[in-house]
Amino acid sequence: MKGLKRHRQRLKNLANVNVQSGLVRAASNIRDDAKASIIDGFGVPSAAGQSPHNQTGALRAGIVSGPLGTNGAHVTSTDSASASIEFGRSDAAARPFLRPAVQRNLKEISRTVGQEVRINLRRT
Repeated sequence: MKGLKRHRQRLKNLANVNVQSGLVRAASNIRDDAKASIIDGFGVPSAAGQSPHNQTGALRAGIVSGPLGTNGAHVTSTDSASASIEFGRSDAAARPFLRPAVQRNLKEISRTVGQEVRINLRRT
């Protein structure tokens, strides 16, 4: 009976688990991955569907991450051209850099968040 009460309390605590530190770490990994995927070089634009070239440096420099609210994280680009590069335009094909970085890091995100949940549950 004692074990059942403890288990019920741990389940209640699960609703209040703070995984922000794990999400911030995962967001940092995505940020670094996206920055690394931008190809050094100037001149000819990258081919459609390929990672973009680092024409001015603004795209790579503008990729930032950090906490979001009390239990979240974000990765974004402050470069005004980033949406056009990521999703394309009517006159230019997409050259994604953030979405592939997220895809490459999905397993790590899941592992990191799961680890944070386990750590927080042990504290209860």
